[in-house]
Amino acid sequence: PNQIPQHIQNILPFTLPITQRSYTRATVNALRKIFKFDKLTDNYFAKLPILPDRYQELLPELQTYFPITSRQSLQYLLYFRCKLADYYTFTTIQSSYFELPPPKQPLPTTYQELYYRVRGLFPFNTSTSKVTLAEAVAQLKEYYIFKLLPSDYFITKLPLPNKTELIRTSSQFTYPITDDTLAKVFLDEISQHYHNQELAQLNITLPITTPQHLTQIVKTLQQNFYFKQLPPSWINITNNLTHATDQTNNTNTNKPTQNKQPLPPIPNTNEEVQSALTQNNIQLTLPIILQSQITPTMQALRQLYTIPTIPDFLLNLPPLPTPTWKIFNTSTTSSDMPPITNTVAMDTS
Repeated sequence: PNQIPQHIQNILPFTLPITQRSYTRATVNALRKIFKFDKLTDNYFAKLPILPDRYQELLPELQTYFPITSRQSLQYLLYFRCKLADYYTFTTIQSSYFELPPPKQPLPTTYQELYYRVRGLFPFNTSTSKVTLAEAVAQLKEYYIFKLLPSDYFITKLPLPNKTELIRTSSQFTYPITDDTLAKVFLDEISQHYHNQELAQLNITLPITTPQHLTQIVKTLQQNFYFKQLPPSWINITNNLTHATDQTNNTNTNKPTQNKQPLPPIPNTNEEVQSALTQNNIQLTLPIILQSQITPTMQALRQLYTIPTIPDFLLNLPPLPTPTWKIFNTSTTSSDMPPITNTVAMDTS
């Protein structure tokens, strides 16, 4: 570097020889604009002292980075090396620069092998656990290293079967259940093995014995669940509505239906419909005056009649409110104001 003319050295971004290795790239780029070379020789680098064995002997501005006490700080190890390389010569950083805690153990494959302080959190039950899953994971990470929890760490519940013969309970039940006390015992028992928490909280009495009871339960369940029909084992209505219910349920099965009578078409007036509903002990408000009443009302009516489309006489809905938003930015012009026209001013001077 002493052979480089002084006027060229004056335009370089850094002085030669290079004292801080982090400036090497910028210096090389500047020199290559003037000279042709493959790499800089050792003469272009100032000789630096050897890295001390103890971090306490570092320069004051470097002592803030050491010792490294957390494993999260290891992600910045390359940055620390670059800082040290600006002032010292070394190949590896001495172990005395690290004061890391003992490495964490991998998470056991079964929760029975967990440390006693966290063993009581598992198997994790989302419905009965007193802590959230995030809190349980945070406590685990204090002792173990892992990315995902094994499935054995959770209590999994099966979906409640649609067929009663597939339901497994410790007590014996005769379906359909007609006693309210037995129904509550049944719900409490299956809630321990199946996804039935939401249904138990609704306090539904089974079986359904009247059309009015059917309408009420359908409205209640539709606020929490999506379904097309109730399981037949839930219904035990001993009147004409039973045949209508069976007719609807058989539409999705392979059982022959030639012995079933087709449902009659709906009458042409609200009075005739209301009279038929009264005979079947079904209470409905007709005509329909709210949008939210359309679905439950039509489901109840389709148990008695064939209704391809909703007749107009069943609806008495209020008009939709005027929208508060505008699609087109239309402006109104007052009749008292003259129309505004585009004019072109001409300079006649």
